[in-house]
Amino acid sequence: MTTLPILFPSLSPSNSITSRSPSPFLHIQTLRFCSVKSIQKNTFTSTSRIFYKFPSSIFPAESQDEDEEDDEDDDDDDEEAAEEYDEVYAEVSDGDEDSEDELESSVSDEMLNIEESRRQRVEKLRNEVREFGDGIIDVNELASIYSFRIDKFQRLSIQAFLRGSSVVVSAPTSSGKTLIAEAAAVATVARGRRLFYTTPLKALSNQKFREFCETFGESNVGLLTGDSAVNRDAQILIMTTEILRNMLYQSVGIASSDGGLLHVDVIVLDEVHYLSDISRGTVWEEIVIYCPKEVQLICLSATVANPDELAGWIGQIHGRTELVTSSKRPVPLTWHFSTKTALLPLLDDKGTSMNRKLSLNYLQYDESGSELYREEGSKRRKSRRRENDVRPLSKNDISNIRRSQVPQIIDTLWHLKARDMLPAVWFIFSRKGCDAAVQYLEDCRLLDECEMSEVELALKRFRIQYPDAVRVSAVKGLRRGVAAHHAGCLPLWKSFIEELFQRGLVKVVFATETLAAGINMPARTAVISSLSKRGDIGRIQLSSNELFQMAGRAGRRGIDEKGHVVLVQTPYEGPEECCKVLFSGLQPLVSQFTASYGMVLNLVAAEKRLRTELRRKMELERVSSLKPLLKEIGDGHLPFMSLHYTNGDGVQHLVAAVYLGKVDTLNTEKLKSMVWDNEAFALKTAVENFELGDNGGEDVKPSYHVALGSDNSWYLFTEKWIRTVYRTGFPNAALTLADALPREIMAELLDKAEMQWQKLAVSELGGLWCMEGSLETWSWSLNVPVLSSLSEDDEVLRLSQAYNDAVECYKSQRNKVSRCKKRIARTEGFKQYQKIIDSAKFTEEKIRRLNVRSKRLIDRVEQIEPTGWKEFLQVSNVIHESRALDINTHVIFPLGETAAAIRGENELWLAMVLRNKLLLNLKPAQLAAVLGSLVSEGIRLRPWKNNSFVYEPSTTVLNIIDLLEEQKSSLLELQEKHGVNIPCCLDSQFTGMVEAWASGLTWKEIMMDCAMDEGDLARLLRRTIDLLAQVPKLPDIDPLLQINAKSASNVMDRPPISELAG
Repeated sequence: MTTLPILFPSLSPSNSITSRSPSPFLHIQTLRFCSVKSIQKNTFTSTSRIFYKFPSSIFPAESQDEDEEDDEDDDDDDEEAAEEYDEVYAEVSDGDEDSEDELESSVSDEMLNIEESRRQRVEKLRNEVREFGDGIIDVNELASIYSFRIDKFQRLSIQAFLRGSSVVVSAPTSSGKTLIAEAAAVATVARGRRLFYTTPLKALSNQKFREFCETFGESNVGLLTGDSAVNRDAQILIMTTEILRNMLYQSVGIASSDGGLLHVDVIVLDEVHYLSDISRGTVWEEIVIYCPKEVQLICLSATVANPDELAGWIGQIHGRTELVTSSKRPVPLTWHFSTKTALLPLLDDKGTSMNRKLSLNYLQYDESGSELYREEGSKRRKSRRRENDVRPLSKNDISNIRRSQVPQIIDTLWHLKARDMLPAVWFIFSRKGCDAAVQYLEDCRLLDECEMSEVELALKRFRIQYPDAVRVSAVKGLRRGVAAHHAGCLPLWKSFIEELFQRGLVKVVFATETLAAGINMPARTAVISSLSKRGDIGRIQLSSNELFQMAGRAGRRGIDEKGHVVLVQTPYEGPEECCKVLFSGLQPLVSQFTASYGMVLNLVAAEKRLRTELRRKMELERVSSLKPLLKEIGDGHLPFMSLHYTNGDGVQHLVAAVYLGKVDTLNTEKLKSMVWDNEAFALKTAVENFELGDNGGEDVKPSYHVALGSDNSWYLFTEKWIRTVYRTGFPNAALTLADALPREIMAELLDKAEMQWQKLAVSELGGLWCMEGSLETWSWSLNVPVLSSLSEDDEVLRLSQAYNDAVECYKSQRNKVSRCKKRIARTEGFKQYQKIIDSAKFTEEKIRRLNVRSKRLIDRVEQIEPTGWKEFLQVSNVIHESRALDINTHVIFPLGETAAAIRGENELWLAMVLRNKLLLNLKPAQLAAVLGSLVSEGIRLRPWKNNSFVYEPSTTVLNIIDLLEEQKSSLLELQEKHGVNIPCCLDSQFTGMVEAWASGLTWKEIMMDCAMDEGDLARLLRRTIDLLAQVPKLPDIDPLLQINAKSASNVMDRPPISELAG
């Protein structure tokens, strides 16, 4: 017989306890609570189960009415979810946990030793690769760094990676997919290359950063989130997916070193099933599209229905890709269903259908719970009789039965405690529901004295390190072993909760669904409070993918033999709905690709960069080919040449001239001094940014040359401006024996000039300069022929040896091909070949007709279901009409340049605001408030916080926002005209809070009686700081605005907000 001490608050001494033999349970009847603070402890002894009833509410009627009014004011699900936990305070304690706690403590110590030894093995492998080369890296070497045997799917994935393929891994949550990325990181680091690891959440990035630091050392791991960077040049760089997408935007069409992808061999996309996310899925698709082909992708996904389609698409877009799937969980899951009276298996013994004891017909006879535990033989006899006698249930009957079976939070928690199913992650789809659950369990002790002391010590350390980050309202529950984890908490506090949970000092965490997105908080049990949640269109049911994602948190590998998933009876869903979702199968990934202003502008800019790079490369190759020709022909005579340039009005000019020589080789000291000393003629900075290739820097570095034009003007130019050079020219020979050579005479005349050069054109490869000649040079210029009199056949480029060799080779090859054709035509097998060709042509014609039909059908489908291209064009039209881009010439205007460089929800709207002259007269704090109104989407007031407030913004800020409303309306009308639906955020509700923080108020002052959650305010301030930090880096922004933005950012970026950046 087991003794379970259960402590119930406010139990009257007159409470009666009745036991009936042989019934193996006790009835506990309670009186109405008179005071919340009154607590009396009673100990009960039970052989197996305890059944109890609690009063419906402990709150007076006024508080319930206030909750109903809040329901009308706020469409959030928080109040509704909280009402489920509005009924009971209880305390549960168990003194027999010491052995489990010691086990968890020893496991924690062992994990530390394992991490140390793993780090040593990684370093040993790196040293061996340095000594023997990377040929020794194989799957066995990588598996040897772990103290356990890796799973089959992990081994297959590593082998595919080592073959040089990109890899898509689809496996259940918590099955060990991170190990694959870790092994790839070991191999990549050992080779001296780099790996990028991306996650969808900043919190997950921080967690991976800590984990990789433990394995590889802090010097080898970096973190990149927003404008905060830690060791950004490290071999392993962890970041959010949006950061990588922005880096790829800038790397398209330019050298990888300029785009931040220098020496990157591998990119890991964690949680790639986010590709189906409506709001963010397009980011993953863009990364795959823009990622350089030579970079290997490792895509880690939870189990989905169509991983083969995902792998096939990545293979088609990116390159060779291998798929590895696994449906086996290392820790099997057991599904349970919690009612008011019991915790029963959700499925039958075979696991193929619902447990009969959970059927509505069965439960209608057992609302009191008494018949659930009769002797087994009596149960079978009565169940047959019920099947014949039961009447059809009406909707009202079903609703009444379900409501009668809805458990209070203490009901389910007691069963988890009694069956040793803690620690647990309890998913509730509202912040208020999570906080309410913690408050209701504040008097429920789940920790022993030793654990409470550890929590107290950890709290003291955290309070000393982060005094403003302590969530005061949650401290009492934390000391009892329960905590909340949601977006309303500061990230620092959430990290603290995660740490305590992993140490076993928090037994129950009430969390929203964001905790299921890869955060490493595995528990023995996952409790899912409801199968539906409130969305934008009312209550929506969880998808099977979401259910399995949350259920995946259950079961700790190496600790638990099996994990437990508990689904809870609600007024909306019962076990039938649970089984329906459970057996509905996984949902496929669906593309969410959407066009945004930033994407369109960056793609156009990338195309422009690519064209510029190709043009530069061609120019450099031309410079390299002209240098030896000019040197060769210039030694013998003064050749004629043609110069070309386009003036500021776009008019092209061609100039005939006689080539004098390279400035460095001429005897013109005045000209040399000017070119060398004057910064306007500098060439060094123009050439440093070019990739010089195999020719070397000297071969392609431009040089200045001099020529005398037919218009009696001197021209100073680089090879960039030479259109062509002719074979004919002035002979460099003296007219009489006493005369100087023509080159020397002309050089002397040039050096006599005043050196008043006029710039005609400029480029990165040097400029074209012009200076009027003198009367002495007039006779020389008259002998320069006009271009129309010069023959193309006389061009030196055509008469170069390389050109002649190419022509001869071409002629020789044509002759060889002609002879081969004649020989083939005379062979006997040629007739058979002709028959095959005729048959092939017939087949090709048939294929052509089928393709025409296919195209016609595709066109019809596209008319019915518009593709992303239509959306792309719609966005392009908005950009075009807003004068940010000319879609015809692909010229990006200043507004477009600014929008392309911004990171945000609506880049065009942000750029319009930042370029508005109204912002120039604002003080830094006021500027921060206005920019805060642009990034407050999703931030809400919490109406359940009574007597709370938010700071009001200054009159200046409100006036600016009112003026910006007109600009916003104009853009929305333009978007509506072209069918674009991208939100433009401008909300003055929270600008006062941002202005107050930017003005220097402390965190305690700003949060005192604040109507916002700490996490919401922190997120708003962090967004504002990130936008402010972008302003100084944006092109074509007023310098005064950049100075004010930097000043505001520096003031706002202070604890506890500054501690959220990394």
